[in-house]
Formats: sequence, C-alpha cells, structure tokens
Amino acid sequence: MQDQVSKSQFKAKALELFRQIESSGDPVIVTDHGVPTIEVRQYRKTERSPLEVLKGSVTEYSEPTDPVAEGEWQVLGDYRPSRPDDPSTGALSVCTTCNR
Repeated sequence: MQDQVSKSQFKAKALELFRQIESSGDPVIVTDHGVPTIEVRQYRKTERSPLEVLKGSVTEYSEPTDPVAEGEWQVLGDYRPSRPDDPSTGALSVCTTCNR
C-alpha cells in the first residue's frame, strides 16, 4: 500500500523514508496541504523503447491516414491526393489547424 506523508514529515524523515522505500519497494506519496504532489519510488533501470512504452495505449485505430476533419485541410496545387502525404502526386497538403 502507498504511504502518504506531508512535505514537513518528508523533510524530517527523508532518510528513514528512503530506506523504507528501498527495503519494501512501496512508493511514498508526498502531499502539500493534503494534495498529492510527488511520488517517491524505487529506481527501476529498464531500457524500453518508446514503442514498448506506448504499446496497448491506443484505444481506437480507425482510418489513421484521414485528416482530423475534412475542412481542416487545404491543398496547394491542382490535385488533392487520396493521401495527404502521397509524394507521387506532387501536390502538397497542409493542415490549417496544426500548420503542418
């Protein structure tokens, strides 16, 4: 279970709390006026790729190449490709919302 301590308690007992975290592995939440502000936990040396970190975080994956909204895209050129990033058409699509 996660223990909670105030900032003043943490300041007074920091070394003791560090040893407790090292031995038990349980994190300690430091609060400011009862509001959790910092979590102190044991260091974990894990080298994970960004893809591993994000794995399982996508909740819906439908039409990933479509713009967010049709009206947010302008086409610079005479032809709008079926994909905004299609280099074979020579047209350049720009998202007016995000300026990309």
